[in-house]
Amino acid sequence: GLKDEDVKIERFGRSEVAEALKVGDSQAHIWTTNAPNAQVTDMIRSGKVGLIGIEKEKIAEIVAKFPHYAPAVIPGGVYEGYADPIPVVAAVGSLLTYEDMPEDVIYKITKMLHSNTKFLRERLNYFDNFNLDLALAGMAVPLHPGAKKFYIEAGLIKE
Repeated sequence: GLKDEDVKIERFGRSEVAEALKVGDSQAHIWTTNAPNAQVTDMIRSGKVGLIGIEKEKIAEIVAKFPHYAPAVIPGGVYEGYADPIPVVAAVGSLLTYEDMPEDVIYKITKMLHSNTKFLRERLNYFDNFNLDLALAGMAVPLHPGAKKFYIEAGLIKE
């Protein structure tokens, strides 16, 4: 395995990362994005960049250490040359609120989001992987009572 001294961490914007990988100025990058992503597709098509999945044991370690990540898979066929699914971790997006926000307001917002996923996906790619089954994955903060009420009704939380 790699040791800390084997790795030089650099922070780039996405365009700089894409170029650095394509010209060989960088050897690896961790990228959080929805799949497919146009820049990732472009990098793969350059023939100089590839995707590497994460071993299941490592995914479990990452998720245990960083609860805001969850196991995920890039489905096979999303990227040219990758017919098989690619195991990865996903950064979990959360909608945060104040704890004194009225329960009925948060309940209605949570219900609206989960009742309109098709509409949201058609308009915002952030919702491409928004899925009721994964709603509680990577929960790193306490659940608001209004959201909890919805997830109980949806069968994701048992009372």
